[in-house]
Amino acid sequence: LKSFTPVATLGGTMTNDIWGWTSPTSGTEYALVGMSNGTSFVSLLDPENPVVVGFLATQTASSTWRDVKVHADHAFIVSEAGAHGMQIFDLTQLDTATPGTTFTNTAFYDGFGSCHNIVMNEDSGFAYGVGCAAGTQSGCSGGLHAVDVNAPTAPVFAGCFDADGYTHDAQCIIYNGPDATHVGSEICFNSNEDTLT
Repeated sequence: LKSFTPVATLGGTMTNDIWGWTSPTSGTEYALVGMSNGTSFVSLLDPENPVVVGFLATQTASSTWRDVKVHADHAFIVSEAGAHGMQIFDLTQLDTATPGTTFTNTAFYDGFGSCHNIVMNEDSGFAYGVGCAAGTQSGCSGGLHAVDVNAPTAPVFAGCFDADGYTHDAQCIIYNGPDATHVGSEICFNSNEDTLT
């Protein structure tokens, strides 16, 4: 164990998820910490002395569940808080931010409301909200809610897969296996509580 950062130092009272990002400019690794009241960003330039660079508050209300994934140097953040949608944050700000900065969204997607989890396929540039409620678009019955994030600050609803109802989590890949029929296709393996769909 190199160091320990208490939850209170991160800016909240409870954490539930963590992801990471490495700056292509500075090479600094950052921890992106999902908390009940928002997302904390921690510099690991010196892992024995981590620095809380800043905090992005929740879009709506506190929740015990918040999830974050990364694509094209942007964080995509969802929460089970009502009407939360997807916060989009330009991570390149972290390299020049003063420690303790209070951040705001770079962009926002309101196509779904609350959402249990977000799945990212960095190879295709598609994000998938799972376990979501409807926003300005369908909640997809809690199944895959596909969002094209190839232009990270201009997300576009790309469709649903809800034939098996609620999806708890998923892994999405570009298939490159022995079945020539599906090579190059994007395939999502969905954990749908009692089935793998």
